[in-house]
Amino acid sequence: MKNRIIFCSVFLIIASGLFSSNVFAGNSGIDIMREREERQTHQSEYVRLEMSIFDSKDREKKQVMHLWFYKDEKKQARTLMKFSSPSKVSGTGLLTWEQKESEEDDQWLYLSAAKRVKRIAGSSKKNLFMGTDLAYEDLRPESLNAHTYKIVKEEMLDGKDCWIIEALPSTPSEKKYSGYSKRLLWIQKDNYLNVKTEFFGRGGKLIKIGSYRDPENIKGDLWVSNTTEMNRLSSKTKTIIIKTNRQIDQEIDQTLITQQGLKRPTNLK
Repeated sequence: MKNRIIFCSVFLIIASGLFSSNVFAGNSGIDIMREREERQTHQSEYVRLEMSIFDSKDREKKQVMHLWFYKDEKKQARTLMKFSSPSKVSGTGLLTWEQKESEEDDQWLYLSAAKRVKRIAGSSKKNLFMGTDLAYEDLRPESLNAHTYKIVKEEMLDGKDCWIIEALPSTPSEKKYSGYSKRLLWIQKDNYLNVKTEFFGRGGKLIKIGSYRDPENIKGDLWVSNTTEMNRLSSKTKTIIIKTNRQIDQEIDQTLITQQGLKRPTNLK
């Protein structure tokens, strides 16, 4: 699939920009998403993820993950997320390989307790990842070719002027396997950062809300959010991810971001 955006950050999950809103007056939702992608260009990244998972009674469970990302020679994203604590999930990880054109992204889950790698089928990508409020599909790059994008509104959010862009699945695969009938993306006009997302289920009901806070300008037009909060409305649960120790465009051990590397101990805390 062409034109992807990596997150992640958890995950996730990631965004940017600097032009004024007047520059893009009259442009379409896809124009804004392409500009957002262009400003996200970087070759590699490492970030430590401090994750808190809250149940419906607001009881907290803490976990630590590490994320590595790089783009290969075809400019396809390769991402590895791996737990380092608590001990019962240490070593468990998720590997995601972006595919171009109409192909589905590849995802594999390694369960350290079972010592086996499991491929995540397309039909499973709407399922929740390791007890969090994020689905496997939330942890893929954004596919501009697999969605349509339309500006539906403009509004202020936390004192910042935003476009609200409706994202709808457009390919047979995305329509079949996604757990979302649509998403609404709040894109900040001054830096193209995605600051909020509303996720709607197959029946058109709002099922969860993602908020992305603590913006940081890493370099040039590259902006990131250092805190992600995902609230799932039906279960009244939430997951908060704080990103630390971020390293951009430094050398990445590419053998780590493979199925063999997925099983390799990382010895990180």
